[in-house]
Amino acid sequence: MVIVALFAVGITITSLITANTIVKPIRKIAQGAEEIARGNLDYEIDYESTNELGETVNSFNDMRLRLKESLDKQNKAEQERRVLVAGIAHDLRTPLTSAKGYAEGLLDGIADTPEKKDRYIRTICQSINHTERILDDLLTISRLELNGYEMNLTEVKAKEFLDELRKTTQVIIISDTFTQFAAPLMEKLGWPTIFCNSLEVAENGEITGFKMRIENSKYTTVKALQSIGYETIASGDSYNDLGMIQASKAGFLFKSTEQIKNDHPELPAFEEYDELLAAIKKAL
Repeated sequence: MVIVALFAVGITITSLITANTIVKPIRKIAQGAEEIARGNLDYEIDYESTNELGETVNSFNDMRLRLKESLDKQNKAEQERRVLVAGIAHDLRTPLTSAKGYAEGLLDGIADTPEKKDRYIRTICQSINHTERILDDLLTISRLELNGYEMNLTEVKAKEFLDELRKTTQVIIISDTFTQFAAPLMEKLGWPTIFCNSLEVAENGEITGFKMRIENSKYTTVKALQSIGYETIASGDSYNDLGMIQASKAGFLFKSTEQIKNDHPELPAFEEYDELLAAIKKAL
């Protein structure tokens, strides 16, 4: 009887050991798999051991973290893509609306003199050129993405240019884009001051609207700065930059189109950051 009792106790102890070292961690792994299948990537299996099952649990938790990081990156990329599309839609809408308005003016006979007709036609051409440039930029980005390249903004020395310029004077970037769209670029540039518009984005990432800061924001901002005693030096690349450039103490075209440079030969035009930096310092 004693031998049988000892044998029975041995079986009980062995069963308990088996349950604690094998069955329970396997159940925890199965539960973790179910949580991940439900989309709960924050679930972590609580099991610490140096045995093979402990290593399996650690590998499982590592896999969960990598999967979570991968999905977070995908979600972030999708959000940035939505903001990009919204920004492009806005940038395209502005010149197209302008061209449409002047074209309707021609059709309605508002331009009743040869001078007005010429001005209307030139404005329409400028708007079309602006639209074409936006589409060219979009095509370039698409080609880079398809070929697996990443756009490295530091290669064009933009950050170095801004860092050097900010040692000498105050710098403000004025843009018609949106805060959310500009944020990745501003981060790479060291977070310079930027005045721009903003998108209204819901918690689920859906863009529900936008807030425009002010009409003709670049020219208006320059005049506002001048009204409180600041002298301004402006640089830009597009037609809607001309107002602030011409209203400033000194103004320059930078990486602009041939059409704009031909239309405004009085404005110094540069293609390299060091050339622009030297011109700004000379004008200070």
